Amino acid sequence: MIGPRTGAGRTGEGPATVQRVVHRIALAVLAVACTWFVITAAWGMLAIPAAGHLGAGNAGTFMAAEQMIRWHILYPARSWYTGIRPEGAALMCHHPYGQYYVPAVLYWLFGHHDGLIHAPAIVTSAAIPPLLFGIAKERWDVPTGAVAAAAFVVVPIAVGFSCYWNLESICIFGSLLFFWGHSRHLATSKRRYLVASLLGVVVACTGDWVGYLLVTPTLGWAFLRAFVLPARLSPRVRSGPYAQWWALSVVLMVALLMWIVGLFAHADQIGQWLGAEESRGGGKLGGLREALIARSAWIDFSFTPLAIALGKIAAPVCLLRFLVLRRDEETYALGLLFGAVVQYVAFKRGADVHIYWPHYFAAYFALALAELAGTLGIAFAGTAAFKWVLRGARFAGAEAARI
Repeated sequence: MIGPRTGAGRTGEGPATVQRVVHRIALAVLAVACTWFVITAAWGMLAIPAAGHLGAGNAGTFMAAEQMIRWHILYPARSWYTGIRPEGAALMCHHPYGQYYVPAVLYWLFGHHDGLIHAPAIVTSAAIPPLLFGIAKERWDVPTGAVAAAAFVVVPIAVGFSCYWNLESICIFGSLLFFWGHSRHLATSKRRYLVASLLGVVVACTGDWVGYLLVTPTLGWAFLRAFVLPARLSPRVRSGPYAQWWALSVVLMVALLMWIVGLFAHADQIGQWLGAEESRGGGKLGGLREALIARSAWIDFSFTPLAIALGKIAAPVCLLRFLVLRRDEETYALGLLFGAVVQYVAFKRGADVHIYWPHYFAAYFALALAELAGTLGIAFAGTAAFKWVLRGARFAGAEAARI
């Protein structure tokens, strides 16, 4: 005869056992995702750089950065083989200089080596799946974190350009570090997470102009939450650390913007910066609708129709969650979507000629799918918990009747 105590234990053991198994599977998925992405980023590291953006593009970035060390200047520059100090239009004044400063440091430390060309991309790409995991885990749980990490590393455009040291990978890494650090700072108020979030701002905003777009929705909402809205309209936060994080983030963004634009002005190359979009080769596809139709093969190949469909389904879910819950974490996926859309629509010429232009949507897809999975998980957990409670009640009733 099974007594009430044993029966009650069995009723409680079911969900706990299932949860342990699910967590182990999720951690295994995370390990596979991280390992796979490191392999894709390191692929070809010891080979001679080939043609195209993944080869010649990476090499060109490093060669421009080497000019900074060779001539002791603050500008990456063209005119690699002239032997003349670059000036004027030879100075590169299009984008922030994050993609050049890192190679310059590597060149200064280790010299000229082909193997270094992939090194920065390997580091940033290797960090992206764990950051996605950490962001989603902080908001929901371990399985949802694994969903975010795995979602990113299976998107073809993310895999294909994981070894590419360029604007997109830098900004994605920086914005995710900003989000993760902020989530941990909200949860713990520890200074090291504040520093991590601020470092993310620096990386994203020195990576490219779109870095500002990726983090601005979160900072815009944080301003409303901290200084405008009454406390009853948003979850409570510790006002001191929260306001400090917001103020330091904004100050860093403004300071970096002034630094980069100031360098452009000092070189008398503001015109080069403002005319960068016009110098690209695209712009012949008419309106946005016509351009999207022309690029449809690129888009499907880069993301797969399934990922595109899931991304579209998740977008209103993310927006609804933000409107209902009004938490900072609900702005992350929306911020990535905002930056990706503006980048893709506003800079049409670049999108016409560069297949990697919509790379930012991969990061949005990963977090949006995690939000979708987390929302469905909450609904399922509620249903499952109800079933377990009902089963326990029935068992207790049967035992009471037997006694």
